[in-house]
Amino acid sequence: MLKIYLSLYLTFFCSIAFSQDLVNSRRSSYYTFIYEINNAEAERLYKDFKPTIRNSLLHTVVDLFPSDSLYKKKLPVGHYLFVKTEGELLKCELESINNLELHILNNHRDMVLVFSDSLGQEVSGATASIGKHNIAYRNKTKAYQLSKSNRKGLLKVSYNGHTSFFELNRKYNNTFFPRVGRKILSPFPIHQLIVAPFYYIKNNTRSLIKYGRVDIPNIYYRVKKLFEPKDFNGYVAFNKPIYKPGDTVKIKAFITTPKGRPVKKEVDVLLNSYSFGNTRIKLGKISPSHPGSYPFEFVLHDSLKLKLDQRYSVLFDTNRQLLQSGSFKYEAYELK
Repeated sequence: MLKIYLSLYLTFFCSIAFSQDLVNSRRSSYYTFIYEINNAEAERLYKDFKPTIRNSLLHTVVDLFPSDSLYKKKLPVGHYLFVKTEGELLKCELESINNLELHILNNHRDMVLVFSDSLGQEVSGATASIGKHNIAYRNKTKAYQLSKSNRKGLLKVSYNGHTSFFELNRKYNNTFFPRVGRKILSPFPIHQLIVAPFYYIKNNTRSLIKYGRVDIPNIYYRVKKLFEPKDFNGYVAFNKPIYKPGDTVKIKAFITTPKGRPVKKEVDVLLNSYSFGNTRIKLGKISPSHPGSYPFEFVLHDSLKLKLDQRYSVLFDTNRQLLQSGSFKYEAYELK
């Protein structure tokens, strides 16, 4: 639980809340206060493993609301502390409203990042870093790339006066010695011939004793996988999550090969519904505006014969091989 030193303003209102709590036997304060903090203050809190909220952070009150309800207003881009009492302690929650969305592309070799704004447009003017390492924007891949790295830690991205923070994790170390070790032992069929037989005998001996069966050797699935098409990487972004009849759907797809190279060929764009017999409607063919980038838009007109309150997927396809896909909700909503 975070400890906090209260300003006089907060203490006054909390004293009222405490007096009401004594009458109503409340465990939390009646109000939750929202304080705005700057980028540098938010960065210290994100970096600190056990942060302590001090009085100096409570300098800008932006709003308050009853603690037993949800905050329904829309806060502008920034970093905010939600402060309330619970019992004899004060609870603080840090919430960031960011102006960027992070997309991680996996080429199994480098750290490759793409950022998009609230409209789904790719951003190239941001400044990104992780630890002491700056992540440069590469015009060739249209992405932020740190070569031969899968670093973990706090990703810091500054854009239009706001700094966004993202926590990056990794599945395995990608430093020099692990990379060399994987190159020597992991490639097929070296791993299957040296390491796999030991585990196959051990696991199947146990399976035969306990369940009376023997499993198929893993090499069978590895050989089978050699003849299957590999997955393409990338993402699909929409300008809205929900559309109504007559709306224009604007899409931006970024597609790379399994090795991380941007796709340059013409692709088919299909509209798909898994709810009605996997029905597909061909919307058109497009070529990339630049390698890997496929912007596309279409109108949800009556001739498409779509059903309301359903999810539809937009597929980027070539030669019956799915490259990327994304989905949206279709309903006749009304703005209040």
